[in-house]
Amino acid sequence: MSRNGTGKNFFGAAILVGAGGALCVFGWQALTWLMTSVWKPISVLTVLNWLHIRWSVASGPWHDLHQFLGNTPLSVALLGVAAVGFLAFVVFD
Repeated sequence: MSRNGTGKNFFGAAILVGAGGALCVFGWQALTWLMTSVWKPISVLTVLNWLHIRWSVASGPWHDLHQFLGNTPLSVALLGVAAVGFLAFVVFD
């Protein structure tokens, strides 16, 4: 990357957003569970549906990816974003 630290700032933000987002999603799920005794699963596909992305409703030829995203919890995916950001932060340091 460049010498002014732009890449480090970007990957640092990816770490912060990924880990913070995962903590918020899991915290909301835990709070909801404590209040209602029902665990509300939130998958990556659920969020894509909330964003009105048409592919999330009808996957077409990408059925396996659609099923994978439907079974991947959002908090785990956000932790994955944080992990990739951390690895990139270390590599480009």
